[in-house]
Amino acid sequence: MPAASRLLQWVKLRESYSLPQRWILRTVLATWKATRRFAPLNRMTSEVAVDGHRMRVRSFSYDDLLTVSPDYELCLGAILPPRGGIAVDVGAFIGRYTLAYARAVGPSGRVVAAEPLPANHRLLTRNVELNRYANVTCVPYALGSETRDVQLMYDAETSTASTVGQLPRAVVVPQVTLDDLFETLGIRNVDLLKIDVEGAELDVLAGSARTLAASPAVEIIVEIHGHRQPETPCPVYQWLVARGYRVAPLRDGERLFYRAQSATVEHASLTPAADGLTG
Repeated sequence: MPAASRLLQWVKLRESYSLPQRWILRTVLATWKATRRFAPLNRMTSEVAVDGHRMRVRSFSYDDLLTVSPDYELCLGAILPPRGGIAVDVGAFIGRYTLAYARAVGPSGRVVAAEPLPANHRLLTRNVELNRYANVTCVPYALGSETRDVQLMYDAETSTASTVGQLPRAVVVPQVTLDDLFETLGIRNVDLLKIDVEGAELDVLAGSARTLAASPAVEIIVEIHGHRQPETPCPVYQWLVARGYRVAPLRDGERLFYRAQSATVEHASLTPAADGLTG
């Protein structure tokens, strides 16, 4: 584990340290944050091993290091596409889930990884190449409700990006619907659709209607942004339920995800408690 990854672990445990240790940690962390603002240091990468995969991460990116940490989003780790299936990773970032899905579907399956922010897309592509997955297609697009160019806003670390949020920087990127993308790629249906798009979840779902209609056994994983109470239905939950999906909330600390599966298809993995949400 590189020094920066160890620093991340120390940050997570900071409240358990004595006061002098916390002061030292704050000083080290402040220095690290200041250093990452300078090129080319903020583009330096390190190689780490993650679940049996090789991954390059930006050494001074908190989000990169968080993404590859052992306890990252444990609630999602066991949700994988079937062997020979098709998975879509929308907002793939640098590829942790993309690589996991590529291994799960095997050579006869296919993964489509969409990441519109150029710096993230380069690292995503590099990580797929590092692990020699020929069953992954990386596309530099935002996914949304219509095919057109959009303004993608992002933060100084080039990690968090959104077509609907308010962030300090912006770049124009191509946006496509999942339906249009699948038509171009010659794909008709999907087995696993994972969406992490910082607030544009409904746009992605709206642009996936034809694909989802052709995918009765699809499993959908959506990270919900700006809504932390699963007992209070949000627009994404209402959209899914209105189209016949059973929805279960998943938690990773304060972060909320919805796991959706068709109510007409038997899924042993979706617990009965999932039906307890009311719309």
